[in-house]
Amino acid sequence: MASPFVEPPPAKKKKSNVTFDLTIEDYHYDSDEDIDFDELDEAVDSDDSYDSHISTDGSENCLDTSDSESQSILSEMDVSIPDLSGEEHNLAYTARDQTGWYNDNIINLHDHGTPKEHFATLTDLSKESTTPGEFMKLFFNHEVCNHILEMTNKKLQFHLDEHPDISRPYFSLFVIDELYAFIGMMILFGVFRSSREPLSELYSDDPNKGRPIFPAAMPRDRMKHLLRFLRFDDIYSRIERVKSDKLAPIRFVFDNINSTLNSAYSSNTNVTIDEHLCRYRGKCPFRQYIPSKPDKYGIKVFILADAKTFYPMNLEIYTGKCAGSRTTESLSMRLTSILKPGQVVTGDNYFTSVSLVRKLLIEKGIYYNGTIRKSRKEIPKEVNEIKGLMPFTSRFLFGNGFALIQYVPRKNKSVLMLSSVHFTKETAKDDRQKPLSITDYNKNKCGVDKLDQNIKEFRPYRAIRRWPCVVFF
Repeated sequence: MASPFVEPPPAKKKKSNVTFDLTIEDYHYDSDEDIDFDELDEAVDSDDSYDSHISTDGSENCLDTSDSESQSILSEMDVSIPDLSGEEHNLAYTARDQTGWYNDNIINLHDHGTPKEHFATLTDLSKESTTPGEFMKLFFNHEVCNHILEMTNKKLQFHLDEHPDISRPYFSLFVIDELYAFIGMMILFGVFRSSREPLSELYSDDPNKGRPIFPAAMPRDRMKHLLRFLRFDDIYSRIERVKSDKLAPIRFVFDNINSTLNSAYSSNTNVTIDEHLCRYRGKCPFRQYIPSKPDKYGIKVFILADAKTFYPMNLEIYTGKCAGSRTTESLSMRLTSILKPGQVVTGDNYFTSVSLVRKLLIEKGIYYNGTIRKSRKEIPKEVNEIKGLMPFTSRFLFGNGFALIQYVPRKNKSVLMLSSVHFTKETAKDDRQKPLSITDYNKNKCGVDKLDQNIKEFRPYRAIRRWPCVVFF
């Protein structure tokens, strides 16, 4: 039996006490950046959290390729998954869910296909916009703004009906031009990095504190009232709608803007799928606590972003567990539904599974490369036995449409990669000899992380307790 290991040349072996700088600090992203192996080594053994979408009898790994839609995509992509029944392909290991792993590549790369080159372009929808104002109105279109204006005025009118003695001029109903001015001012709050500055300073006559553009656009009291009464849904019917949709207070606006993000831009070949925590400590039925995040408390948003331009193409807010529809696999399929055949998705071990990689390739012609947890049912237990392996050793195992790559960066530490892109045992020509799947992962994993950095730097934060406003800003 051929050995699945690729041993480094003796001259390039390193001492086992070598240390690495492998963290993602200060958001420095370049092709030489490595995986944080310590973080990836912390496998979670909860089948309910990560493996609930994988059938215990292995049925998820025996996808039906007879579906006509799947066959049409496969024919367009020149992708074919071979039938291994009754054939000997040097079977090495069998996982708990009966997934077979082989020492040799069992896929014909010509039949399997390769990723296609895609370039970032503006779609016909966005090509018509030429000025900053037109681009702003592309995402905050008349349908969205008229809806926000109607709901905001309804809330203001409700307040006026309860307080009929109010006669101050700044309590009149808002108009559409004021709303567009308000959105533009919120964008400028982020551009000026003035989110933490109070309105009294931004509207100050002191040239060292105030900015003349804000009082020129809208009076301060009018701005404060708009922030106070800003609403995104009908307050009278919200109680019934929230019973079936926790995102009801901002569902219409969120879906409309997200749809524009999908249709206004065509991405590069490589995209990234990851999560973002929108900082918020107020009352929210689906507020999350993630101790590993800098902000710890907030609203979790799953994002599909371009790995090169960091453009957010698809968003989904996590509103809690929902039986049968909130598995990680179904979430990943929804986020990647806008991609074209031939594109490559890069994801971390929260999303990666064998069934997801196969389904993306078979049903959509989309390739995947990412880290995978050692505790998953598709991973053979023999892979976790790394005691005695030399640093910079790589192991390659091949499945039916995907490859499992194991890399040992230092003694008794390893990282697992699952890829439908890399089917060779080639490694980098340097001292570390990392497999190509890891070098590509390090290159393309930063899409959402860089977007997260930009959001934190330019977010027009205001001290508002209502969570729909936090999502909107």
